[in-house]
Amino acid sequence: MILLKFFNNRKVLAVLTAGAIVTLFLALHGGTHVSKIAFPMVAVFQSSMWPIIMSLAFNSVTRHHEVLSGFMFTAAIGGALGPVVIGNMGDMFGLGTSLHYLFIPLLVVLSVAFWAEPLRSNSTADFSKIASTAANL
Repeated sequence: MILLKFFNNRKVLAVLTAGAIVTLFLALHGGTHVSKIAFPMVAVFQSSMWPIIMSLAFNSVTRHHEVLSGFMFTAAIGGALGPVVIGNMGDMFGLGTSLHYLFIPLLVVLSVAFWAEPLRSNSTADFSKIASTAANL
């Protein structure tokens, strides 16, 4: 979340999601040693996605935030269907193949980083002021 102090939240969301996609791919197609590191890294990248998505959603509408929050949390409950889908696909195709289903929600989250239009951008540190302050020291 410290990254949000220095970069736009849409860019942070895009980078985190891309990181999750890459590490998930490595976890599914890498060896045992790679998977032991890559699967936890997917969780590290995903840990900040939900707060950023909620922030972008609330900052993209001018009113009816309570309806939007209800919709967003109901959609999150729908995420409980993911394990059922993966389990059923795993019975048909094998667990390794069924875990590729996880790329679909990650691609949806990545699309949010591109089509979200917040009314106000998050405030970030001004690098020009930091550089001029450092030059004056």
